[in-house]
Amino acid sequence: MEKISVIIPFYKGNEHLSKLRRMIEVNSDNLQSYACVELIIVNDSPWIDVDYNCISSEKYELKIVKHERNGGIHQARVSGILESSGNYIYMLDQDDEISDDCLLSLLSSFDDDTEVVFGNGIYEVPNGSSKFVFDNYSKAMAAKNGNYYLYLGNFLSSPGQCLIKKSVIPDFWKNNIMKTNCSDDLFLWILLMKKERVKFCNKVVYLHKNTGKNVSLDKKNGYFSDEEVLNFLKRSDIGNKFPLWIFKLRCRRNLSKYSSNRKKMNIFNGFYNVFEILIKLKLKVCSYVYFLFGKCLDKTFIKREYR
Repeated sequence: MEKISVIIPFYKGNEHLSKLRRMIEVNSDNLQSYACVELIIVNDSPWIDVDYNCISSEKYELKIVKHERNGGIHQARVSGILESSGNYIYMLDQDDEISDDCLLSLLSSFDDDTEVVFGNGIYEVPNGSSKFVFDNYSKAMAAKNGNYYLYLGNFLSSPGQCLIKKSVIPDFWKNNIMKTNCSDDLFLWILLMKKERVKFCNKVVYLHKNTGKNVSLDKKNGYFSDEEVLNFLKRSDIGNKFPLWIFKLRCRRNLSKYSSNRKKMNIFNGFYNVFEILIKLKLKVCSYVYFLFGKCLDKTFIKREYR
């Protein structure tokens, strides 16, 4: 039987455990004979104990890993992977939600050549509304290619949209731990996403909750986190250097907004702005082409699944 290791970084999150237990129990039941589930809670706030009674269950294996000191979300995810025994890895934030058939939908999309499967999701925005992570087919196809993450940024709301074969998670990502919380998942997708080995599952499997405390909403922190990713990638064997150069320009453009010398918007920043417009235009054209050929997203979403 296959085994899915669900890894959840924990940071002062006991109030989320009962909801997490219900979600993982239902997903475990729906997997039936396809796979079993191992839940790994990585306590990154070691001055607080994880409430074992709120998260333990007979429907899945449970491991609690405790950091000696706060190491950040990237370190917590890697610690969970190192302790895992499953052949598939699923990483979820403590305050996010998944559909009842999330793990089954992602797992059943795998074939022999697939390394990563990602599904669609719902993203709550600060004004109280919500939107689809992929509102057109071209964005979903671009998300299969690591270069597009360098060009435009993260196409996924969270690793909670993805199921990954453990054997393909890059050692470079596991050995170079980010200090700034935010872009560790972007770092992973740049290294991991190879379109011929990635599949899109056209189902809404994930809900990114807006708690008002999400690190992803802090643009300034995100820009500095991207810069840390850039510095790691400069030391990697990334192959084609042009996408990395574009990423460097994007980081420079974004960080210049917070620079004391904002007048240094030189020709390179202008080049990136033009490149960004062209890439977005390409995706827009592709979305119309996909529409003409009937490759449209099924936007069916039953909100009561997440209430």
